[in-house]
Amino acid sequence: MSTERSTKAGMPELVTYISERAENIVRYSDKLSEALHKIDDYFEGVGPKAGIRFTDSAVFYDETNPNEGKISYRLRVTKDWGLYAASDCEYIDSILITSASRDMKKAAIKRLPEFMQLYADALKTFEEEYKEVSEKADAMAAILTA
Repeated sequence: MSTERSTKAGMPELVTYISERAENIVRYSDKLSEALHKIDDYFEGVGPKAGIRFTDSAVFYDETNPNEGKISYRLRVTKDWGLYAASDCEYIDSILITSASRDMKKAAIKRLPEFMQLYADALKTFEEEYKEVSEKADAMAAILTA
């Protein structure tokens, strides 16, 4: 049997296989988006309480823009306290992770555990600073009101 004939014979199965893979990608992408909305909601709740804006030290995603060239993104808790991708380009705004491309979302999830640990460490540092300052302020207030 020739290659052409065997290719034609397997074509319907191949078309079905490709369609199934595409449908699965959409389904998993939707699942990823739903999970990211929950993750973003978490940061929207924690961010205002903590009161700090935090940007990851590591780049989690790169892309090429026809006008700007290579643009790198870092995870950030900022603006309205959601989870963002902050670009290194002054002309490109931060992107809310829930509105990002599939590839960026995938990369963000891979980086998220380490980012969250760094964020927790930064919060611990701020907590210790506020504890120290509040104790000093309390001691000063006690002296001044005695």
